[in-house]
Amino acid sequence: MGGNNEIIFKMMQNVSDKLDDISSKINQKKDSKIENESILKISERIISHQQIIGNQIKNVKRDLEMKIDSTKPTINNNEKKEYILFGKDTPFTSKFLLVLIAVIMVLSYSFKYLPNYLHEKSEVKSERDSYKMFYEYVYLDAFSENNKIPYNLTNLITKIKKKDTVFVKHFNKLHKKYRKEMKKQELIDQLNQLK
Repeated sequence: MGGNNEIIFKMMQNVSDKLDDISSKINQKKDSKIENESILKISERIISHQQIIGNQIKNVKRDLEMKIDSTKPTINNNEKKEYILFGKDTPFTSKFLLVLIAVIMVLSYSFKYLPNYLHEKSEVKSERDSYKMFYEYVYLDAFSENNKIPYNLTNLITKIKKKDTVFVKHFNKLHKKYRKEMKKQELIDQLNQLK
């Protein structure tokens, strides 16, 4: 019987332990129920406060709208109008576009006439260099023949620079005579070709 008492005692102990576990779980559930009730009360308070804040925001918004409506700015009829051709964020305004078109037109004319000008300038420069070399050759040749400075050429150059009237008349007379002789020579050449 002693062994049975032990078994019964162990079973009773197990039952007692299980009852303790169950009672502790019940107590925990009661505590969590109390916590849930307190959380529910807190959330209800938060919701009521949110509703109060929402009502206050609506009132402030309505007041601001009324103030804005009462203080609308007056419209100025002297506004500067600017037409935007290529979109809102583009830097091409109408004024900028007009300036750009004007610049393009000026550049197109300069490209059209600039090469001719440069070509003529280069021809004039080469002709000037040729005449300069011719003058220096004549001057140096006259110097080498007499071994002294040719004053007649230097005087001639000063008359040309000063545009002396006597010299200019004499020059024009010589030029006419030269042209006549050249025409005569051309006519003689043409006659010879016809024979």
